[in-house]
Amino acid sequence: EEIIELYHIRAVLEGLAARLAAANLTETNARALRKYIGEMESALQQGHPEKMLKVNRPFHDIIYKAANSPLLYKYIISLYVQTARYRGPLSTWPGRPDGILAEHRALAEAVIAGDADQAERLARAHHENNAQAAVKLAESLAKEGILAT
Repeated sequence: EEIIELYHIRAVLEGLAARLAAANLTETNARALRKYIGEMESALQQGHPEKMLKVNRPFHDIIYKAANSPLLYKYIISLYVQTARYRGPLSTWPGRPDGILAEHRALAEAVIAGDADQAERLARAHHENNAQAAVKLAESLAKEGILAT
């Protein structure tokens, strides 16, 4: 329940951040987003999906900061920290690394294109997908007796 709640709230707030960022993104920010997408692709191609985590925060941080809303940034970072414990396992959950990369790529391109509606929709979908995967992960760990339910 906590996982779902955290990711639902993140989905809404990060959707808003992506919407706002679409109107404010600089060319420097656009280049950085594309650079991080390249690094994520490289990590997956080398068989190290966990290395995508190295650029996950900087990738998202560009979008958060481009929203130009200090209070929104503060709330998002608080939730980002609270979901940290799920991030590592999700980065290697079967099928999820490719999904994360595809979602990041589409989100970056929507923000870069200035498509606020699409950016918001994609940011929300990204976190809803993370929520679903995190629940499956938790259920799997509970079945194995690794996680208490």
